[in-house]
Amino acid sequence: MAVFAIIRQPHPDPTALPKSIEQHFPETFLKLSDDAWLVAGDMAARELSDKLEVTAGSRGSAVIVKVEDYYG
Repeated sequence: MAVFAIIRQPHPDPTALPKSIEQHFPETFLKLSDDAWLVAGDMAARELSDKLEVTAGSRGSAVIVKVEDYYG
């Protein structure tokens, strides 16, 4: 299972992306700050972006990075 770092970019509705993350990943997310989260899942970064409605822009914009291996 991969871990994704999601870093929100400015958006008129700052609650849109957090609500989407909580809705789609209620048990597998960790809020790091008001603008950053970790989400666990078995998908590509594009699939996560689509699911969160970031690709379409309806939930704002974000940088999404997939991390499959780390140490520390």
